[in-house]
Order: sequence, then structure tokens, then C-alpha cells
Amino acid sequence: MHENQFPDANRGDLVCRDCGEVLSRLFTQSSYKMNPDQTENSYAKQAVALGERLNIVDGLGSYMDFPFAPYFHDKNGAPLSAKKQTLFKRLKYRYDLRARVDKNETEFRTLITLNRILRVLEMGKDMKGRVAYLYQKITKKVERSEIHNNHLNLVAVCIYLASKENKYNCHLTLKEIATTFQAFHHRVSVKSIVATALKLKIRCTTEFEHHRSLKSEDYLGKIVTQVLSATEVQDRLVLFKKDAFQYEQLLLKYSQALLTRFSIAERGARNPHILAVATIYAADTQIAKQYNSSPILTQTTLATITNTAAYSVRDHWRYMFKLGLTNEPAA
Repeated sequence: MHENQFPDANRGDLVCRDCGEVLSRLFTQSSYKMNPDQTENSYAKQAVALGERLNIVDGLGSYMDFPFAPYFHDKNGAPLSAKKQTLFKRLKYRYDLRARVDKNETEFRTLITLNRILRVLEMGKDMKGRVAYLYQKITKKVERSEIHNNHLNLVAVCIYLASKENKYNCHLTLKEIATTFQAFHHRVSVKSIVATALKLKIRCTTEFEHHRSLKSEDYLGKIVTQVLSATEVQDRLVLFKKDAFQYEQLLLKYSQALLTRFSIAERGARNPHILAVATIYAADTQIAKQYNSSPILTQTTLATITNTAAYSVRDHWRYMFKLGLTNEPAA
């Protein structure tokens, strides 16, 4: 903060000491921590705009009547006088949503879409606040021309970054994020998300500072949960009289052991999510052999559950067999 600026906590602005001009909005650190075991200087602390909600464009106060109500009544249901009708119509227009989002229509539509997307992705309130924070900070750092007609791709980048920051959250893949946007008929693809991230990474070093490449181990918990939630897998567990909890623990144990033997150099540039899916399949095969029973999973079933191409799972499985990590070749 410059020495000629001072924070106005009541209004949430940075104000010039000399002329009183409002220079920018004031962001302050909250006591919120995304992970409970983080240190005081943790990067996951959120900055919040005073007097505003990060994930929506609006103001303080309540709304008057219904959105398009043309006639007003008192608390007893009796119509107001003509003079008061005029007064409340004027007040309603002033405080209505249309007036609140004036000159912020793009940001309003973008954040409305963000809330819809996060509901589908089942990300909690804390994650929603983190994504909205990243979006607000990046839009303040870059020129408007740099993100013209590109706000939704920026939101997708922020969702991906927030997902990777939180070690207790199930990490999202770019494909999952893009597919969710496409379900709402938005032109967001994996390619456009990557292009937007590469374009902004140079300017927004702080927001990308803790971006790290995920390993296959980071996806195991999520994939195992998806597998155990599938109806087809549950039916096969009942058919072969296997305990679901015990099978889940064995699946994690065997898959983690396989990845431990799989060095980073051997993994090369292979997709970590698909490699994790192939490892789950390999673990299921080993469990079946160890307990002299039929496998629960097939490559096609696993590919369908995880929204992964079956040929990709097969290719990664064969690669693991060539390295000697599995005992049997792919079917």
C-alpha cells in the first residue's frame, strides 16, 4: 500500500490522502483456512472484499417485494396510497437487481454460471469462495482486452487451480471441468482452458505460484470412490459375496503398491489420471489372483465409470505389463 493511500474499512475502499479519490477496492485477509493444519502464513488464506460477496455481484440490504411486482401492499395486505406507491416504485428500482448489476453485467453472468457449475461439480461453499476469489483477483490484474469473451475459460482455470490447492478435495481433471461447462452449452474445452492458463500465467504469478503437477496417487481415492459407487460394481460384489469396505481397502493398498514401483521417469509424459485408472484395473486383477476369485472390474466398465477412453486404459495397462509391474498381459 502506498503511503498516500489509506484504507476506509467502512466502505471497503483504498482512498487517496491528498484528494480523497477512491483508488481501488480494499481486499483484506480473513481468518478462513482452507485446510485446518495449515500454518499462519499459508497461501490458502482468502482475501475478501469488504461489504461484498465474492461469488455474486450485488449489494447489501434486502429486496422489496417480488422482482417485477408493480403494486405494493402494507403488512396487513391493504394497498398503499398513490403517493406511497410512487415512492416505493422509485425505491424498488434503485435497489432492484437490475440497478445493482449496472455496468457489471458480464461479471454478474459469469459468476451466476460459476455457481451453477460448482453445484454440478459438488464443490462446497469454501471452494466456491476460493474460486470466486481467484477470478476476482485475476480480473483486476489483467487488461479487459486480454479476457474479452474469455471469462468462462478464466473461471474454468480458477476451478482447476482451487481444486489442486486443496489436498482434502477430490482433484478435478480438465476434461471433467470442460464437460460440465459444455453441459450448460458453453464453448469451453480442454484446449481453451490450457490456452487461457498459459496466457495468464505470466501476468498472474501469485495465483499460479502454488500450481503443481498432480501424480497418479492424487487420483486414486477419487477413482476408488467412483468405482464403489457404480451400481454394476455393487451388483458384482454381492454376486461374488465380497465385502465392499474390505474390497475398497484392498484396491487402495494394491494400487498404491503398484505406483510405488512405478518411478517418475518410467511414467514419462503419460496422463496421470488415465495411469491411475489403469493401476486400479491392475490392482483388481492382482486381488482376484491373490484370493482365487473372479475380477470385479473390466477395462470397459472402468473406462465408463471414470469417463475415460477404453483404449487409453488398455494402452497404459500394456505399458505397465512391459515394465513387469503386472503378471498377466492385457486381454
